[in-house]
Amino acid sequence: DSLHPLPLNFANAVSPVTPVSSHQFLAIVEDVRAAIAEGIYPTRIAKGSSGSYFCRNRAGEIVGVFKPKNEEPYGHLNPKWTKWAHRNCLPCCFGRSCLIPNLGYLSEAAASYMDRRLGLNVVPRTEVVELASPSFFYSARDRRAYARGKPLPPKLGSFQLFLTGFKDATTFFKEGYETSTSVESVGGATAHETFDSNGRSLSRSSSVLSLSSPAHPNNWSEQTQLEFQQGFERLVVLDYLIRNTDRGMDNWMIKYTAPATCSDVSEASTTASTLARGRMSTATPITSVPPPSNSASLYVAAIDNGLAFPFKHPDRWRGYPYGWANLPIARIPFSASTRNQILHFLTSHEWWRETLAGLERIFRIDPDFSEAMWRRQRSVIRGEGYNLAEAL
Repeated sequence: DSLHPLPLNFANAVSPVTPVSSHQFLAIVEDVRAAIAEGIYPTRIAKGSSGSYFCRNRAGEIVGVFKPKNEEPYGHLNPKWTKWAHRNCLPCCFGRSCLIPNLGYLSEAAASYMDRRLGLNVVPRTEVVELASPSFFYSARDRRAYARGKPLPPKLGSFQLFLTGFKDATTFFKEGYETSTSVESVGGATAHETFDSNGRSLSRSSSVLSLSSPAHPNNWSEQTQLEFQQGFERLVVLDYLIRNTDRGMDNWMIKYTAPATCSDVSEASTTASTLARGRMSTATPITSVPPPSNSASLYVAAIDNGLAFPFKHPDRWRGYPYGWANLPIARIPFSASTRNQILHFLTSHEWWRETLAGLERIFRIDPDFSEAMWRRQRSVIRGEGYNLAEAL
């Protein structure tokens, strides 16, 4: 029933940052539980204002980030003493008045759900789970009971899949700037030229709508710049629709894979030929080793979505602006691909009905769920959706 049908042969231009199914996600969580039983405990993350943990599988690899409900900034078991002092000594300056306290774990899961509903593919798969580990922060009473042989009570929280090979935007742009300046200092200043989604030049001298900035890595192809633009646009759509109040430059991430060099391709082709010749005399079928891709790939990911879905718009002295708003790419109009995809969903009554019902199921998980507060949250979401559709 959409008012904006998709074009024929339309395909999503962005692939998921964590392409896993529900069954695969549950298998990862079960592997984490098995690892905890074997003594491979989650480790607390030093950064942040609440208790969050890197979770490992039985192989010792980090596979997810767990954020318990009762260790959030307003939680009674928040292990960060600085936030405890902040909350008790300066309550007037603590927290966000537009958010419902202790719902960050549900906001993480709801953002992942909204990402899947819109096909944005920028949020790592996140669900609400229960985990128990001696490395979590428990009360003295639970600790004493655990010492006497009783199991620790499981903690309810969000579990987000870990992103491998990604860097936060601050680090990514800083490294790109250093690379760009080092190249220019050796070979002289070079003319930077970028392209929009229609292939038009967006050079520094010809347009204010420019991607050309010292903060971008050198020698990005037109395809790579388009991949970044499309991923960035989906980050913008997500943040606006869920009214994220905490999108700084350190909680969205980028993964850039440089194109393979000619020597890499030649070496891989030689290896494939050698393996093929070695298997000619065997009874097993010959399997060729594909050469590495000769095209760059870039992914944008949105993490730390726990301070979203407010029940009212910010109306205090803090406006919670988006950290990406001042980037040059934020001045480039949305691509046709993003407009077609998002408008197809936002102009569908059936999509809104199913999406809001799914969000309500997520927020009803909380034992302190309030029907009245959910109605206010829902109103903000619908208003943001209307404004976003008008803008697109």
